[in-house]
Amino acid sequence: MTVRFAWWLCGMFLALGIGVCGTGVWLWGTVDGEAGSAVLVPGLVLLLFGIFYVRMPYFILTPTELRVPIMRGERARTGIRPQARLDASGTRLTMTVGRRTTTSLPVYRAMARGKDWDGLRAQLDQGNRPDAA
Repeated sequence: MTVRFAWWLCGMFLALGIGVCGTGVWLWGTVDGEAGSAVLVPGLVLLLFGIFYVRMPYFILTPTELRVPIMRGERARTGIRPQARLDASGTRLTMTVGRRTTTSLPVYRAMARGKDWDGLRAQLDQGNRPDAA
């Protein structure tokens, strides 16, 4: 199951990118091209982040692992044991193995798109494991 980034995060990057690009264009026209381009380039980077975040998955949950594509290192992939119970009812996704071993996984509800998180929660509440895609 794929869960995408929240709309507010996409919108924040888009708004910041548009604002910084607008400032860069204004500087280019009123001060000089060097000052304008120095501001315009970071604005374009922010704008591209916003565009990519609209479609980029926040995390991908399969029956055997949790992948967070934007993270690097050990925490980018977390193995899910077959006997583990997953819970998405709180602010984080948690995995419980046995009776007492609960692990908070590195994903937060606030960063996920609401519709996707609700779909994940409904699937987990029914006792189903997430699909492979």
